[in-house]
Amino acid sequence: MTKLYADRDTNALEPHYYKHVNAMTTERLHAKSHIAAELAWRDKEIARLRKALSEVRNIASDRERFVMLGPRGFIAAVHVVDDALGEQE
Repeated sequence: MTKLYADRDTNALEPHYYKHVNAMTTERLHAKSHIAAELAWRDKEIARLRKALSEVRNIASDRERFVMLGPRGFIAAVHVVDDALGEQE
């Protein structure tokens, strides 16, 4: 069985670790299912941002096409990124 969670040095994760421990305590987030739901939401958000980063990299690698289009190319590039980020108007 592959482990999903590694042993972490909590001191090396400061201030993030303390912030999360404090928030979980304050918000009474003690059940594994509640913590798993938060982790799943974060995984989903990370996947969305990685997709957006991939789109930005694609634009950068195909920059000649966008540059040749002039201002329309810039606007097209912005729309690609906005779509990837889910920030359409």
